[in-house]
Amino acid sequence: MLSAKRPSAAVSQANAPASPKGPATSPLPAPVTSKLFPPLDGRIVTGGLGSTQSRVPVVIKGDLKRPEPPPPRSREAHRKHSKRLWILGTAMLVITIAATLLAATPQGRDLTLRLSGNPGATVGSLGNGQQGSSAASISAQATATWMYQNDGYDPYSHGQVIVSDGKNSLPWPYGQCTYWANFRYHQMTGFWVQWTGNADQWFLGAQKAGWDYAQKPPIGIPSIVVLMPYVQGAGWLGHVAVVESQTGNVVHTSNMNWGYGGSTHVEYVDFTLGPGVYFVWHPPQN
Repeated sequence: MLSAKRPSAAVSQANAPASPKGPATSPLPAPVTSKLFPPLDGRIVTGGLGSTQSRVPVVIKGDLKRPEPPPPRSREAHRKHSKRLWILGTAMLVITIAATLLAATPQGRDLTLRLSGNPGATVGSLGNGQQGSSAASISAQATATWMYQNDGYDPYSHGQVIVSDGKNSLPWPYGQCTYWANFRYHQMTGFWVQWTGNADQWFLGAQKAGWDYAQKPPIGIPSIVVLMPYVQGAGWLGHVAVVESQTGNVVHTSNMNWGYGGSTHVEYVDFTLGPGVYFVWHPPQN
């Protein structure tokens, strides 16, 4: 009895239906699962518009509006704001200029020494006694030149002659001839100069204030000599000084800002009576 033979593997493969042409595929690997990486949901990976896990649309509320700009300032408020800024800027400028003058000019340093209670010190004795930097020296020379060329200038009067009551001293720039004449005359008589103006305007100021005046100094009474512009070495704004004594037609006077660099100390100069030379003094009190 013949037994049925099982077809061999080769015969079975030959009789098997042909597989469609195409690249060989391999089964997908099993998803990796762990506590740190949970299995991915296929709906999330492949989900689209029809998926239950589609992206949530962003809704923009219709009541959101652009904020309204602040109302413009009124003309009055704008004017006040501009005025405050102008005052602040002017104050800063004045402080800066004052600090620069005190630091760089011989007049400022001399005034600093006076305020510090050491008037006997000189500009060259500041600090360790050594000469300052070249920039400071140039600034000091420029200041001395300007003071010399503008002797008798009154920056506070703006060219006007205004008479005060004489109870207090008017402001005069330190180092100018007007400063010393006012200071020294008050030291000798107790009277302040009562008018404003440049040196060549002091003769007119004395007339307006009711002071006595003449082309000769009074005998035995302190007086101020007023030189008109370019008279006996005066500058374009004139010159004033205090008469200390007299010998014939020559008056011996004390001055500031006479000659180059003379704004930092007092000098004694003689002047002669003549054209363009006037004397003013406060009327004697009975």
